Amino acid sequence: MSTTTPTPTPTPTPTVVASAMGYGRDFNRAARLAVAAHNGTPVVVVEGGSAPELRGDGYHYTTRSGAVVDHPGAYARKGWSSLVYHASTRRVTVGADWIPAVW
Repeated sequence: MSTTTPTPTPTPTPTVVASAMGYGRDFNRAARLAVAAHNGTPVVVVEGGSAPELRGDGYHYTTRSGAVVDHPGAYARKGWSSLVYHASTRRVTVGADWIPAVW
């Protein structure tokens, strides 16, 4: 008997309307506070009226074979490291129609 796992339906990527730079510091702060994101997390405005949402992954290290390394400092000695760094892709996405609701 063969069991198959259902393939998850990919979530469509919303269309980016603009960077949140034009909306001001208060808007960016409100969007980040709504999802408890750090101050440096970029805010992206998309079409629609969606509430702020934190998307993406934080930075991490993997081995060359792809296994995630939890404590990369343990491999920091010269000549010991073959770790691969993956930069953070975290961002706060917020709908353009959410903007008037805040102000």
